[in-house]
Amino acid sequence: MHYYKAIIRYDGTGYAGFQYQKDAPTVQNEFNQAIKTIIEGKVTTMGASRTDTGVHAMEQVVKITSLLPVPFEESSLLVNLNKILPSQIRCLDIIPCNGDFKPASDSQSKEYRYYFTNKKSALIEERRFIANFSHPLNLNLMNNCTQQLIGTHNFGHFCSSGSNVKSTNQSTHNF
Repeated sequence: MHYYKAIIRYDGTGYAGFQYQKDAPTVQNEFNQAIKTIIEGKVTTMGASRTDTGVHAMEQVVKITSLLPVPFEESSLLVNLNKILPSQIRCLDIIPCNGDFKPASDSQSKEYRYYFTNKKSALIEERRFIANFSHPLNLNLMNNCTQQLIGTHNFGHFCSSGSNVKSTNQSTHNF
């Protein structure tokens, strides 16, 4: 078996999230199709996490497992993969990894960012990535709300049932 760790970025607009779904377009479906045009034989992928419909990712980790090795250098794999992938999905890096590497449990951190502005009118180019609230924002109230997020919280409701996560308690830091 041959194993690779890929870092991908994607615009999730038009996709039903990252994870494979039989009857819906997903980022993993597209990534798998592209990889299978380059690597012969059985190929599987495993992402570090799932995303919801329309969600974007800046650096999603994906493990690729294949029976056969890549027929050329990893740098060529990166170039060829990006030629095949739709423009909404880019592979930023790809390197060999150990077979026991698990993207979800071997992650050191996950970071979620939500962008917004309060312009009178958002630019068309920004609308897919930045939420716009065209009215004045109460920054004091917003700051008070963010303080409620600081501390240790149980994120068990965000895990799949039967998950092998060691602890669902996580600490958040100052904003």
